[in-house]
Amino acid sequence: MRCKIAIHGSCVSRDFAEFMAWPVSNYQARSSFATKSTTSVDFEESYLMRISSPFQQRMVRWDLIKRSFESRDATVIMVDLIDERFDVYLVGNSTMTRSKAFHDCGILESISGDKIRLERGGDEYIRLFQEGLAVFSEWADAPIILHRANWASTLRTGNGIEVMENIAQIERENVLLQRLYSLAIKTLQPVCIVESPSLLIADPEHKWGLAPFHYIPEYYEEIDRQVISFLNQK
Repeated sequence: MRCKIAIHGSCVSRDFAEFMAWPVSNYQARSSFATKSTTSVDFEESYLMRISSPFQQRMVRWDLIKRSFESRDATVIMVDLIDERFDVYLVGNSTMTRSKAFHDCGILESISGDKIRLERGGDEYIRLFQEGLAVFSEWADAPIILHRANWASTLRTGNGIEVMENIAQIERENVLLQRLYSLAIKTLQPVCIVESPSLLIADPEHKWGLAPFHYIPEYYEEIDRQVISFLNQK
């Protein structure tokens, strides 16, 4: 029986937990670390009702109210940074993650003040990202495992391994992720880092479809091996 884990990150860690049968005590996604250190924002609740998925409603609400993160008795907290792919808005003293659900429901219209869309990787974004990491490290009530996942530059097809079409974007995202993971390691001080660059291959047969962060089954199996190996050493 695998122990409970809490996840702050994206589908790459949630899929790992689901596919490899790890119980999840708490999961927050679609929330940039650049939103963690700022104040909550006033918004019109009715806009959230436009989001059909209760899960996505929760993610948008938690991001806006700056809900703190707890392990809820999990043995470890797993963190990945794939959802730093979303832009961040600065409105007054608050920041918010421009996830697809946030954008599609139009909730930004209900928030008063000048809206500034930050440049991901820019000085202000990096400053807020670092401050958010510091806040999260104070929230963390269990050891942190950093899942150093990146965008896959290749996919597996019936003809073998091929290069993804949007390779230029993938390379840009991975350059930023490399910088962000370095900052996360310094601040969060994870007890373990799990990764598998050689198996970072997109899977067209993935449950959620083809994307640079939907990997082949062997990737999740290798991450599973690494997590178990670490926990067995404790």
